[in-house]
Amino acid sequence: MSKQTGSKQAGSKQAGSKQAGSKQAGSKQAGSKQAGSKKTGPKQAGSKQAGSKQAGSKQAGSKQAGSKQAGSKQAGSKQAGSKKTGPKQAGSESLSERLLTARAAGDFSPAFLKGVRDLPTALDLQLAVLGDHLRGGEQVGGWKVGLTSQASRIRLGADERPFGFVLASQTFASGESIDSSAIQNLSVETEMCFTVGRDIDDTNVQPDDVLDYIDTVSAGFELNEARPGSVRPDFFAMVTDCLTNWGIVCGDGVPPVNAEQLSSTEITMSRNGEQVFAGTSHDFVDDHTISLCRLVEQLARHDQKLRAGQRVITGAFARFPTEPGDRWAARYSSIGDVAITIM
Repeated sequence: MSKQTGSKQAGSKQAGSKQAGSKQAGSKQAGSKQAGSKKTGPKQAGSKQAGSKQAGSKQAGSKQAGSKQAGSKQAGSKQAGSKKTGPKQAGSESLSERLLTARAAGDFSPAFLKGVRDLPTALDLQLAVLGDHLRGGEQVGGWKVGLTSQASRIRLGADERPFGFVLASQTFASGESIDSSAIQNLSVETEMCFTVGRDIDDTNVQPDDVLDYIDTVSAGFELNEARPGSVRPDFFAMVTDCLTNWGIVCGDGVPPVNAEQLSSTEITMSRNGEQVFAGTSHDFVDDHTISLCRLVEQLARHDQKLRAGQRVITGAFARFPTEPGDRWAARYSSIGDVAITIM
């Protein structure tokens, strides 16, 4: 699943220097120590002939030979470890390749992801996953903005706005039935859904202007899947796994008026005819225009952008587990309705 710049950056930084570099450098430096002068020193220093010129010259020769061997081996290890940062290095797999292999085997949170400690690397790995989908014939249907509530940022201890891709094949219209037989631990969230009207090339677009690029806003659901893994995923592992997104559902849209009206939207959600949630947008998520701008900025850092026709969801108002037979419906004041049935 490697996308464009994603896998190359993830592969070069993680596998290039750490796996091939460290193994080659480690073994060759160990060799240089044995060939070098430290083992010769103690034996000659302890010898009764240590003061002789012959012993001295041998010791000097030994040190020179040792230092030349060590120098050449260290130079070789630097070339192998630091310069060649392609997808594969000295027969080793890149981090993105290892992730794709693990996911193909059903492990969506492999233990080696615990070594990923920064958001740019995690997002590049996610784009590697997306790239694999694209090579298989999929298309990008849109994006989600993560951590758009203060509560979620505090819970995860990260003041970030990661993105997650949404596949076009898993973007549904209101009223559709969702086959959950192949989805593990499915849950449903109420989210506002924006349809991009034209490409956003201005990476510094401001909240007052971003709605000029948006065609419609609609009531929506996000469908999330808790996919299995070797270890419990931390924040960065969740980012590589597209923030658990499985798909989205969007109702009929209306042109967005302004940020204030979006934030004052009232949402109700029902399950099988029984109301399970009621609330106002600004009590649960950030200003939607700010979230859209943060998404534009974050995508640009990874050579991506919002394109006409793509859908964007900007944060959950409520989340509930679901099972076959459930019918979910939600109403967003001044925007519209959305509904799905879980099969």
